[in-house]
Amino acid sequence: ESGQLTLSNTAPGAMTIACVKTQGLEVTPDRMELKAGEKAAVTVKALAGAPKTSALYFKIEPTMEQVVVKVTVD
Repeated sequence: ESGQLTLSNTAPGAMTIACVKTQGLEVTPDRMELKAGEKAAVTVKALAGAPKTSALYFKIEPTMEQVVVKVTVD
């Protein structure tokens, strides 16, 4: 099972996103660096044995903010 989410850069400057590895999920962003106003599509694929619920943690640089996305596997 897989799904997709979108991350948007609404800040005035460029930023870099990084996903902290989550057990049982394969996370593939189509880009890691976003200029102001750009978006990144992120594909999330549940691997065999993935937990029913999990969370994805994205680190945003240079602000060092963290974005958390809840994931539910049916």
